Amino acid sequence: MLENEVQELTLQLRKAREDIFGLVQMHAETSEQRDEAMKNLRERSGQLATVRKQLYDLDISASTKKREADQLRGILDGLIDRPKTIV
Repeated sequence: MLENEVQELTLQLRKAREDIFGLVQMHAETSEQRDEAMKNLRERSGQLATVRKQLYDLDISASTKKREADQLRGILDGLIDRPKTIV
């Protein structure tokens, strides 16, 4: 009877070791995936910052161009008499 118990415990120990080994492998794989995802996130974050800066610059440029166009329209309005049309 004692021999059977030792064999059973040995089998349980072997199974537990296999389970632990599997969990360690899963942890390593998950850590690699996490690291890759974090790297990807950092890259995308950098790209987003660049795009936001470009958008900001374009917005400033558009505002400047609109202001200049409005000033030129004002100058033209002073130089040209617009015909009065009835709609």
